[in-house]
Amino acid sequence: MRISLEEKELRPLWKQRSSNMSIEDDPILGRFFDTPEKKARWIARLRIAYILWIIFVIIGIISLAVWYFLK
Repeated sequence: MRISLEEKELRPLWKQRSSNMSIEDDPILGRFFDTPEKKARWIARLRIAYILWIIFVIIGIISLAVWYFLK
């Protein structure tokens, strides 16, 4: 299925990316994900960062609730 230039311009920016483009081909992120080992390390780091972010959000919500009820 080929998409004409007019259809491509009407699509949102995040959907204009070609389906055969990978993160390794990206000019900025490609150097961080060029080998499977680097990709695995970054995925592990992102997973840890995501878990920490969830924990901080939960702590923030709990602290706001405690502050509200003790006020």
